[in-house]
Amino acid sequence: MEDQVDENVKNERVHRLIALSDQLAKEYASAYEGDVLEIIPEESFKEQEGNHNLYVGYTDNYMKVVFEGTEDMIGRLVKVKITKAGYPYNEGQFVRISDDVQPDKVRMTS
Repeated sequence: MEDQVDENVKNERVHRLIALSDQLAKEYASAYEGDVLEIIPEESFKEQEGNHNLYVGYTDNYMKVVFEGTEDMIGRLVKVKITKAGYPYNEGQFVRISDDVQPDKVRMTS
């Protein structure tokens, strides 16, 4: 078919766009480095062998974060400090479990 972009050119463009997307995601995440964010751990982190205490979850703005924790944290809201921004995931340090806040300790304002 005429007027088609060469396959090699298409592949080159796709790879450049993927690299740009990765770079922009890392730049976005770097704005949160040092911040404490709420995360819901979803599962153990399987990409790094040997460390069974790593878990992965997402922030409310869909940043993927890996941090050291325990299995009972899965599905709970936890606070994690972002220690190293990256892509496809960020590294964090567990701070505390957020959903342990007692209702009588929360002050409501109008």
